[in-house]
Amino acid sequence: MKNKKTKLIIIVAMIIIFMIIIASIIFISNKNEEKKYYVDDIQNQFISVYEEENLKILDFIDIISFFGIDTGEIEEYTFMSNMTTEDEINKDMIFVVVINSDDASYYYDILYSYIESHLLHLEDTELLELFNNAIIKKGDNYTYMIIGSDAKMMEREINLFYKEI
Repeated sequence: MKNKKTKLIIIVAMIIIFMIIIASIIFISNKNEEKKYYVDDIQNQFISVYEEENLKILDFIDIISFFGIDTGEIEEYTFMSNMTTEDEINKDMIFVVVINSDDASYYYDILYSYIESHLLHLEDTELLELFNNAIIKKGDNYTYMIIGSDAKMMEREINLFYKEI
C-alpha cells in the first residue's frame, strides 16, 4: 500500500514537472515571436481615411528635416503627415510613423526626442496637450509614433495591420 502511494506521488510529481516544462517552452517561444506591421497597407488605409485632413506620405527631405532619419537604412517604414517642413505646428497636425527594423530602439529614441523637444519648448496649451497625448511604442522589431487629436483611434487602426513572424 505504501509502495503504491509512493509510486503515485512520483508519477504525479513527474506529470507536474513535465507540464511546467511544456508551459515554459510555449511561453518562451511565444515571447520570441516578432511583430511587424504591414506598412504599405497602413499607408493605403490612412491616406484614404484621412484624405480630408490632407494626410500624405512624407518624402525623404521632410523625414530628414523633421526627424533626422535616413530612410535608406530602414527595412520597412511609413512616415505620413498633413505637414511639410514649411508649415507651423498646429493643433490639427497629424504624424503617423511606423518603422519595422531590428534597431527599433534607435528609431524609438529619435521619435521620442522629437516629442520631448516640443514638450519642452511649447507654451500653447492646445499644442502641449497634442504632444502630451502622442503615442509612441516599440517592440523588438518595430516602433511607431502617432501625433494627432485622434491618436488612440489611429493606434487601434494601426494594430489591425500587423503580423507575427
